Amino acid sequence: MKSRNIFLISILLMTAVTIRAELTVTTLKTDYKSNPIGVDNPLPKLSWIIQSDQMNTMQESYEIRAALDVKDLSRGRKLLWSTGQVSSSKSVHVKYGGPPLQSFQRIYWQVRIRDNHGKKSDWSDVAYWEMGILQDIQWEADWISPTWEEDPNASMPSPYLRKEFMLDKKIIDARLYISSQGLFQVEINGKRIGDQEFTPGWTSYDTRLQYQTYDVTKNLIQAENAIGIILGDGWFRGNLGWGDTRNRYGTQLATIAQLMIRFTDGSTKIITTNNSWKATTGPILESDIYNGELYDATKELDGWSTSGYNDSEWEPTQVLDISKKKLITAEGRKISVGERSKDLLRVLRLSYGLLGVVYEVTLRVRPIRAFTVYSNKMSFINSFCNLI
Repeated sequence: MKSRNIFLISILLMTAVTIRAELTVTTLKTDYKSNPIGVDNPLPKLSWIIQSDQMNTMQESYEIRAALDVKDLSRGRKLLWSTGQVSSSKSVHVKYGGPPLQSFQRIYWQVRIRDNHGKKSDWSDVAYWEMGILQDIQWEADWISPTWEEDPNASMPSPYLRKEFMLDKKIIDARLYISSQGLFQVEINGKRIGDQEFTPGWTSYDTRLQYQTYDVTKNLIQAENAIGIILGDGWFRGNLGWGDTRNRYGTQLATIAQLMIRFTDGSTKIITTNNSWKATTGPILESDIYNGELYDATKELDGWSTSGYNDSEWEPTQVLDISKKKLITAEGRKISVGERSKDLLRVLRLSYGLLGVVYEVTLRVRPIRAFTVYSNKMSFINSFCNLI
């Protein structure tokens, strides 16, 4: 009798667990990224993770739906794509199968699944991906570069480029698409955009050159604005490999940038790099992946990326004939500041230890003349400074 009671209690507990077991779909990703913008893959690959309180749970089928409007998606109407129920355990690299995608479209999507216990999940939370620039003719921006002459056999000061523009309407959203020959950092209204270092990354620049996409909606104001770009030698023309080897991919730094803004009245505005931009040099006297950076803080350009800055002595820029066909969206993992010390150093940890650890030095001294940062040491050109 006692054994029978234990058996019945076990059955009831198992039934209760089954009834309570929750099945959910989480961690939706497009081409390995969560809610990416600037996607240029015409058939993005979708992935998700299933979670269940019940042991031995596997996916037996899935259903994906996608729409251009999040409200339409949640109501299941005006769908761009719907798979219906697909008998498959596949939950990674499921290719988009709807109508051809267009540049700048945002696609919202959800997934629900059925498991091997016959349980059906609710629709997942909404995820999205946003298309980038799919055709080279949609790049309205020009490749630009400073006009001054440089010595291709030596590390030269980093160019600073800037442009001011007026926005007189209320902004819905804004995207910045940007790349460079060499490395770039970009600022809008005095604030750096993005936290990624060594952009646009290292590829075979002769055939593939990545561009970054940034959501800069919150960086713009309904007034006069300014954008600024700093260029560095990087892998493009800096020292690369063994020996004194420079200019592996070319000798001239350049950038291309396209800022696309949508307003509440339905209109749009595009700010592009062209020969109306101005250029100068600043505190970065040398910039090299292998040999480090030479920085003279007495040459800092305070407020150079803000509106109203006096650039009357800056030089013009020139348009270069560089192919836009090789521009592709950024791929792979980003490199960013991973650690901040309490004292003098900010530490950049590089993916897979490609270049070890790079130290970006912020010194609490005034005034600072110039210093060089290497991967394993730091030397002052002029160590005379007054401590705070």
